[in-house]
Parts: sequence; structure tokens; C-alpha cells
Amino acid sequence: MTTKTADAPTLAERLQRAREAEVAPVQHAAELETALSAAIERRDFAEAARLDAELEPARNAAGLASAVASALADQVSAIDTRRQASQDARVKAEQQGRAQEAVGEAREAERLALGQVAEHLAEMFEAIGVAQSAARAAMEAE
Repeated sequence: MTTKTADAPTLAERLQRAREAEVAPVQHAAELETALSAAIERRDFAEAARLDAELEPARNAAGLASAVASALADQVSAIDTRRQASQDARVKAEQQGRAQEAVGEAREAERLALGQVAEHLAEMFEAIGVAQSAARAAMEAE
């Protein structure tokens, strides 16, 4: 996705690491929430209070890990979108260039064809002129 420099990981590699790093804090927070619910059901309020105290930092850690992964995913997506837009613009410019060349070639072919038509018309008018002269001469000879 991104170019890798000497020792720096690519954005895609950082995203993969962030997704992997997200799993443990999210699972830990979920486990604490499940344990808290179970403690409340058992009416073990001392355990519930202890779990509740642990849960806030665990939620924060899970939220931070998810936010980092989400932000990196958004950037990877934005980079892919910009790359695609650049590629689309390049392809469009190439196609327009080829189309302009084809139009230029067609215009040149048309110019040559019109030149040939003009030459043939001149030859035809010359032949008509010769035929008219021959017809006049024949009429005068009679």
C-alpha cells in the first residue's frame, strides 16, 4: 500500500499490527464486563466494585486500540482512494491523448481525400472541356 523505507514499516503493516494489538484489550474488556454482570447477578457487590474499577481502564485501552486501528484503516482507505483517482486521471489523459491523435489522423486523411477529390474533379472538368471542344468542332464541321 505504501512505500517502505529502510526500517520503517508500511502503513499496511502498521494497520495489521494495530489490528492484532486491538484483540487483547477488547477481549479483556469484554471478559471484565461479563464477569461484572455475573458478579451483579450473584449479588457479589464487593467483586462487582473491584471489577468495575478494573473495567474503566480496560475500556479505555480497548477504545484506544480500536481507535488506532480504525484511524489507520481510514488512512489506508484514503490512500487507496487517492491512488485510484490518480490512476483514473492518468488513464483518462492517455485515452484523451490517443483520441486526439486519432482525430488528427482522421483530419489528415480527410484533407488528403478532399485533395484527391479536387484532383479528380479537375480532371473530369478538363475531360468535359475537351468533349465540349470536340463537340463544337464537330458541329462547326457540319
